[in-house]
Amino acid sequence: MSKSLILTVLLGAAALAGVLYSTSGNLSNFLRTSDLKYKNEFLRFKVHFSKNYGSDEGFYRYQSYATNMDTINKHNTLYDAGNSTFFLGENQFTDMPLSEFSAKMLGFKKANKN
Repeated sequence: MSKSLILTVLLGAAALAGVLYSTSGNLSNFLRTSDLKYKNEFLRFKVHFSKNYGSDEGFYRYQSYATNMDTINKHNTLYDAGNSTFFLGENQFTDMPLSEFSAKMLGFKKANKN
């Protein structure tokens, strides 16, 4: 491995460690002690989309994120095999369950003209 690649990996690991320890309350302890499938991805997601949660909400958001990432990865396996025409990816809504996303983002609400 080149020295620049090793340095990049080490800096990335240090940045993730800093985010992990700066996460508030119980979520930080949960992420430090648990073997979570999407732990690193969730931490990167939080930084990239400037997400901050209280300790109780963090558990809920991680669960929603993991469920959505499972769905995304399952679909993209179909795409890679040529069985789908589109690719899915992570976005700022990946920490929302479908019910919350639908309630907040879908549907037209006509403004009253009074």
